[in-house]
Amino acid sequence: MRTVLVITDKALHALHLVIVFFVLTGWIVPDLRLAHLYLIILIALSWLGLGIFFGYGFCLVTDLQWKIKKYLGEQPLPRSYIKYLLDKLTGKDLNTKTVDIFTQLAFYSSALVSVYVNFFRA
Repeated sequence: MRTVLVITDKALHALHLVIVFFVLTGWIVPDLRLAHLYLIILIALSWLGLGIFFGYGFCLVTDLQWKIKKYLGEQPLPRSYIKYLLDKLTGKDLNTKTVDIFTQLAFYSSALVSVYVNFFRA
């Protein structure tokens, strides 16, 4: 069972990386712009819609991955996957508010660009 959980954790990590990369860059490729917009909408619905019940910024993927990580004994875990990733990459305990601000700026900037390239640019 532990092996399945470790593999699932690694798969969710890969999924997170793909999502983050696509959110930041998916609007660049014309054929992917609509898919990018849909992903932006899904993330916004999770952050804002599910956030009403689970806290602003709630992510289904992070929630599932954190449950698996806790079962595997990895604790403490930050609220944000981006903070977790940046802490692992830098070896530091970065300020949560700072990471959250930059995460939101990157997301909402990408969302604005996505709306622009999908609706206002020919």
